Order: sequence, then structure tokens, then C-alpha cells
Amino acid sequence: MRLLCARTLSIEDFLDYNVPSYAILSHTWAEEEVTFQDMQGPAAAQKQGYTKIKHTCELALRDGLEYAWIDTCCIDKTSSAELSEAINSMMTWYHGAQICYTYLADVPPGIDVSLPKSPFKTSRWFTRGWTLQELLAPRRLAFLAQDWSVISSRDDLVDLVAQITNIDKSFLSTSPSANPNALGHSISRAGAPGLRSRLNSASIAERMSWASRRETTRVEDTAYCLLGIFGISLPLLYGEGQIAFFRLQEEIMRHSDDQSLLSWNFAHDDQGEAGVLASSPAAFSECKDIIPCDVGTPTPPFSVTNKGLRIEAPVSHHSDDSKLLLLQCRTKRDPTTMLAIIIRRRRDNLYLRSKASPELVRYQLWSEWQSASIYLLPNLAFTDSVEETPSCTVLLRNLPDGFRILEVDPQPLHREPGLRVVMDANLLGDDKPNAMVVLSSMDDTKPLLVHISASTVKSYLSGHGRREFDFSISCRFVRPPGQSFSLMALRKKYVDATDGHLYLSTPQGIFTSRIVRKSYFGQSLFYIDITQSEGLRPGLILDIARTDWSGHPALPGLHLQWLRCMRYWSTRIRNIIFAVLRVAVISPWMFTFLVEYAIERGFTCLVAGIKHMWKFQGAYTVVSPLIYLFSRLHQPQRIIRILAKVLKFVMAPRMLRMLRENTLDLTIVYVCCKLLPSELLSSIISITEV
Repeated sequence: MRLLCARTLSIEDFLDYNVPSYAILSHTWAEEEVTFQDMQGPAAAQKQGYTKIKHTCELALRDGLEYAWIDTCCIDKTSSAELSEAINSMMTWYHGAQICYTYLADVPPGIDVSLPKSPFKTSRWFTRGWTLQELLAPRRLAFLAQDWSVISSRDDLVDLVAQITNIDKSFLSTSPSANPNALGHSISRAGAPGLRSRLNSASIAERMSWASRRETTRVEDTAYCLLGIFGISLPLLYGEGQIAFFRLQEEIMRHSDDQSLLSWNFAHDDQGEAGVLASSPAAFSECKDIIPCDVGTPTPPFSVTNKGLRIEAPVSHHSDDSKLLLLQCRTKRDPTTMLAIIIRRRRDNLYLRSKASPELVRYQLWSEWQSASIYLLPNLAFTDSVEETPSCTVLLRNLPDGFRILEVDPQPLHREPGLRVVMDANLLGDDKPNAMVVLSSMDDTKPLLVHISASTVKSYLSGHGRREFDFSISCRFVRPPGQSFSLMALRKKYVDATDGHLYLSTPQGIFTSRIVRKSYFGQSLFYIDITQSEGLRPGLILDIARTDWSGHPALPGLHLQWLRCMRYWSTRIRNIIFAVLRVAVISPWMFTFLVEYAIERGFTCLVAGIKHMWKFQGAYTVVSPLIYLFSRLHQPQRIIRILAKVLKFVMAPRMLRMLRENTLDLTIVYVCCKLLPSELLSSIISITEV
């Protein structure tokens, strides 16, 4: 470890076991910082950053310390090995210092830090990724203003700092085991048990949330600045970009079984899919309150394998493509729920995580759902090794006698002598795969030109969760434009063209093509057979290409007439349908009206007849004997027989049963029609009249 002598401003080397007491500086970098190489000569004093070195050493001497450590000049950043060692040891070095001077270059002296818009609250120092461990690790920390005057200590402002950083103040207060007056000590990772146990009491998700709103200049530093927070080491690989944060999470999983690492994006409802690992600490911005929970039974460990993250946990009984996976964690405020993430099957037993927010479900589901062992893909880039590129191969299997393949444009990648591969189609490219094949005859007649094109019809998930693609292959004959032509230009001409021939008539005969599709190990293979047809007469016109009518002068008028015709018939059909519907709606009203009218009229006639008979009963008494005498004189037996037959037919059991059933059916229909709401029928009629 290199330290800066506070009296001579020279750099000295110390081994871990004899490191003297020292002060340490925390700051944000500015222009003209003094480097390790600058300190070897007089150029250091000419830079603006030299002021930081002088003031830090003066403060150290004032506090009785002979040495100081400053990251700008105590690390040889030209050595990748030394830089890696320094970054992996940074947390230990800050914790080993007697005091940390936190210089806030954007905070003027003499301000009231408690004001709502105080420069202290908006200082850039609170937004940088590297300063997070510099805030948590030191045993004593003093905030300094622009003029290097002391603002206050961290312990005195612990409530305000907790509010600014969203870190619980229990992680900001001085460890009881710290002894700031101890002079002479060794520096080692095991020398800070109080700090490590204090940080480990926070869940992985909570510690990630501390860094969620902090920024770094290099993308890789979003991971490297958290090494000390999680107590792990990583080799530094600048240039790997976002992969550094993935490596950090994988290393965390090797040292901890805290599944809150997988709870990122909590309270954020994003769309799409992602790997099981977060892409940056920003995904944990709302995960401060997520903690692991004890389910009461031993749980299998989860680990990173070459197939992804292997985890065994209860899985919901949703559809095969989308499920809920229970995580062994919950929120601090609600011990009755657990977190579940949405996973979607990619293929076989491999799953991707949905970007949707984890769901809170009741904890009883841990015992109700069946546990399953699955693999979660770490990130979307990992799917490249398991996702096959949709492609197909086209072969000319059978050719007419005397024909051979003369030329193919473009040349297929896997064409070999004797193998009639004419196209290797990659369906993910921007260009539509197509090929032009020239077939030559032995008798030196005009060649046959065959245009082949491929397209994706649709994609879907197979029963094994594998993304499958449905292809379409078309094969058309093309007439040569002349004696000489460019095969490439002709092929490009027919990429999106719709003209061509499914049959071709030549002096040799009529040729046709047939396409056969087969699948081998998930890959599609299309066979094209070009044969000479025998069932068609040579004089038959076989050009079934679609004629291009787009430029015909009569097309606008024909289009207008067609629109008028369609508008007329659509109106007529609509009126007929509405008329039929209105009749159907009115029929219940008509039926009940007729029944009620018949009953009313029949009852009125019956009453009138009874009244009439009662009024003229004397007349009926005179008429009755006359009727009797008439019947006696004019064959009464015949009249009696006719009346008996009529009564027998009317009073027959079959007629009585038929009359009873019909009366019952009529009554039921009448009651149903009567119970229909008038408002319903009126609303239907009003709709049909719109």
C-alpha cells in the first residue's frame, strides 16, 4: 500500500502488516488531478489538483497523523495489476483509515445544511458510484466545504445523510467496535468484521438500491464500485461494458443464497423479456424493503451453470409458456406475502424472465405449488447459444432428362459437386432470400430460368417451448429477356414481382414444378422436382401470371362503379335485415294482442247471447216446438245420427288431449311474450331504425 507522507509530500510503500495510521481523502475528480507519475517530479505542484494534496496533508498533521492516502496519486493507474488490486481493496483501505476527509467542491462554506435546497443536499458527491463505499466504510468521516473548512461529521448529520442517500442510518453510524485512536494496525480483509457484518445484515436487493441512483463515468465501474459493498473480488476487464455487472451478480450468487438479487424491477411494469439478471443497479431502485424470508424447510441452492441459473422453487400451474416462480423473499412490511417473478419458456427447460414487476402472492403458495427445477437464462445475449437461426435449404432433386444446373445466383454456401443445393435461406436478414437457377439442355436449346424465393409465414412456440418458424417457398419459371442478360439483375427484378409461370411451354414440352418439404433436426429442407408434364396439351395456354392492370385508363371508372354497386347493395341488404329483425321483435306484441282481442271479443259475444236469450225466452219457447215438428216430419233419425257422430268426434280422447296440449302450449307462449320487457323490444326497434 502506498501512503503520502504528510510532512514531505513524498510517497512511501508499506506492506500490509506494518501500515501506519493514516487519513484518507474522498472527493469527486476534476480537471488536472495529480497522478502517481506526476508525483515523481516537479510537475505535480503546477496542477490544480495539487491543492487537494496539500490541504489533506495539513488536516492529517492537525489530527496527529503522519500519512494520508489519496486515490489520484497513490495508485499507479498505468499498471492494470495494481489498479485491480486497489479497486478490490478500496473498501478495506477506507475502513482502515483513522479519518476520512470528504471534500465537497460544490458546497460553499457557512451554509445551513438543513435548508430544503441546500447545496449540501444536491452535492455531486452524493450521486457518484465510487463514493458509496467511501461513505459507508470509514469509521470517522468529516464533510469539508469548498474552502476546506469542516461542515460537520457524518455521525452528527446521520439523519440528513440517510434522507439524501435513501440508506438506513443504522448503516451510516460508527461501528461500536471501531477504535479511532488506535495507532499502528494491519490492513486486511478480515480486519473489518464489524463493517462486514453490518453490511451483510442488509439484503442484496437493499444494497443494490443504495447504488441505483448513482452514476459512473465508465459502464464497467457500476459493477466495480460495488465490490467492497458485497465483499467479493473480480478481475477488472475494462471494455466489457454491461457484462461487468452480470459478472458481479454471478459472483454474488456464488457467495450468497439471497434470492432478493432476482427481485429487480419491483414496482416497475415494463414490457418484454429479459434475462434473470438485472442490467444495472438502476433496476433495484424500489427494492430497498425486500428481504429474504425463512420458509421453514431446507431449500436447494441455486447456482450458475453453462445452461443458465439453475434454481429449484415452486412454480405456478399457469400455461406452458408463462408461469410464476416463487422467490424466497418478501417485503419488510408484510410477512404474509412472498415475491413471484413471471417467467416465459424459451425452449425445453430454459426460461426468460419477464420485465414486468414481481408480484406479491400469499405465502401459502410455497407449500401448495409443486417445486420444479428450471434454468433461467442470465441475459438476452445468452439466448444466442440456444436459439437457432431460422433457416432453410432448397435443393433441386429431380430435373427433366437431359437437363443440368448450369448456373446459380447467388452461389449457395454449401454447394458441392453432385449436391443440388441451390439456396441457403436465412430468414432473419433484411433481404428476402431468393435465387435464380439456369437449367441447360444437352441439345443446346434455350435454357430454362427458375426463380426461387423464400419467406416467413409466421412464428410460434412449439410444444417444447422452442421458437419455430413456418416458411413458404415459391418456384416460378421465367422467360429469358434475350440472348444475353445479367442473372443478378434478373434475380433482383423478380424479388418482389408477382409475374411468372407455374407452367412453362417450350418446344421440348410443358414443364411444371413440385415442392416437397421435410424437416431434419429442426431444420427445414425443401425439395423441388421439375418434371415434364404428359397430361397437358402443348397448345394449351399455361401462362397463369397475373396481368398488371394498375396503369389501365378504365381502372378509375371501374373502381368508382364498383364502390357505388357495393354501397347500393350494402344499403339494401342492411334494410332487409333490419326489416326482418323489426318483424321478429314486433311478433310478441302482435301475438299477445290477437289472443287478448280474441278472448275479449268471444267473451263479449257470449255475454250478449246470454242476455238475448234471457230477454227473448218467450220467443224461444214458441220456436222450439216448431223445430221439433219439423224434425219429426223430415227424417229425424238421420239428423240424430249426424249430431251423434259430431259429438263423438269432438269428445274423443285424442281430440281432448290435443285440445288440452295446444291450449297449454298457447298459454305458455302467451305468458312468455307478455313477460318480455317493453323497454327491451323498443330499444331493439330503435337500433334497427338508426
